[in-house]
This record gives sequence, C-alpha cells and structure tokens, in this order.
Amino acid sequence: MGNYSYEPSTELYKIYLEYSKYYDDIQTFKDGRYVIMNGYMPAVLRMAYMAELMYPDLYGKGWADGLHQEYIDKFVDNLSEIGYKVVSSQFVITNGSLK
Repeated sequence: MGNYSYEPSTELYKIYLEYSKYYDDIQTFKDGRYVIMNGYMPAVLRMAYMAELMYPDLYGKGWADGLHQEYIDKFVDNLSEIGYKVVSSQFVITNGSLK
C-alpha cells in the first residue's frame, strides 16, 4: 500500500483479503468490525477517521473527509493546486465499504 489513498480503481476487496488473513481469528473481525486505514495519512487525520467510525452520532458521516480536505487545501500544495478532492478516493476500508 504505497499510495497516499486507495484510488477508485484499486481493488478494495483484494486489499481487504490480503490484510485480513492476519486477523481472521479475532472476534472483532468475525463481527465485521475490522477496519483497514491508510497509514500514510498524518496521525491527526487517522485519529479523525477513527473518531468518525467509533462515534458516528457525535461526528457524523463525512466529518473526517472535511478535515482531510481542509488539510489538503492548506498544507499540500501539489494536491491543492490540481484541485484534488478527498471524496474522490478512499482512505478507510470497512466491511461495509466492500458491499
């Protein structure tokens, strides 16, 4: 996973299967609560995505994407200059995102 994001063309199911083999005996995985998060994001953004996943009623869907877009626009010149939109890529793979 050397890319900054999981591009729309990326085979998400293939990535999920590749990494899930290490955790398939854990109850959380069996319950469908296993998440793969892109480790190339800054830690504060990973925490924002985790907060959105763990507390959806508090943060709401898209909250982390909004923070992520703000980060891109303010601090990542090469992406903001080309008009990169965070919502065009995926940074977290959940069991639900594979359906």
